[in-house]
Amino acid sequence: ISGNISAQSKITFLEGSICFTKASGFFARQIPEYKFGFDVGFLRQVKTEKPLFWGMDIYYNNLGSTSATIEEILDFNFVNFDYSTTSNLLGANARMRFYPDIYLFGIEPYMEAHLGYKWFFTNT
Repeated sequence: ISGNISAQSKITFLEGSICFTKASGFFARQIPEYKFGFDVGFLRQVKTEKPLFWGMDIYYNNLGSTSATIEEILDFNFVNFDYSTTSNLLGANARMRFYPDIYLFGIEPYMEAHLGYKWFFTNT
């Protein structure tokens, strides 16, 4: 190839990961073990000449479930009802990532900021 290549297209990252979440605070008493989850996201370069990216990610964790049989009165009779509940964590973040011009023994560090929501929901 001869000539000077000056055009560059914007870079897009598609990311996915498996994560393990450990509860803290009040939830740690009821959920002492690590919980499995996943995360998917994308980043798109803002300008071709700048190492700045924007994007979003979505993540999900199942926090566990429990079930019980409870005896209740229905029409003057005792009836057993089976209940189960599952707790989940779902989140979405807008994010910015910047790659400074620093290289440490083959490692290229970056700085990243997230801003988003977490939804804790239970199905019973």
